[in-house]
Amino acid sequence: IAIDVSSSCCDSETMSEFWSETYQCISQWSRNGYRGEFLILQCDVEIQKEEWLKAEDFTEAPETVSIKGFGGTSFVPVFEKIEQLKERGQRIDALIYLTDGEGVYPKEETDYPVYFIMPGEYYDENETMNYVPEWIQTVRLEEKDGQGSDGEGK
Repeated sequence: IAIDVSSSCCDSETMSEFWSETYQCISQWSRNGYRGEFLILQCDVEIQKEEWLKAEDFTEAPETVSIKGFGGTSFVPVFEKIEQLKERGQRIDALIYLTDGEGVYPKEETDYPVYFIMPGEYYDENETMNYVPEWIQTVRLEEKDGQGSDGEGK
């Protein structure tokens, strides 16, 4: 799971949505019996922080989260990190990237599914949605007031 910690995503509401979604995903997988590990990457133009967590570690939401970054945005370092892990024999099931979608994309398609999870306001208004590579699935986070709906993806 990668979290965009660039300056465009680091307002408290967006970051709160990102961490809430991360916690919900992992805790749901844990409740469904998944016992693997998750790599949580914080990235702006480079990977700022990485942390391996087991699914069972997600029994309750963290009260505070340490965030590093606040620079520009490049998605490339996360994809490079995943390739390094694969070269070392690590199994990669998917990449879930919480982002506003504004940044530098990798040129090559991956052999694993990639999902960009975007806050509703970015998903609805972001002109760079036209530049998201077709092999990346996009999902719109539901708005907190319940008025939004999940995107169907690309």
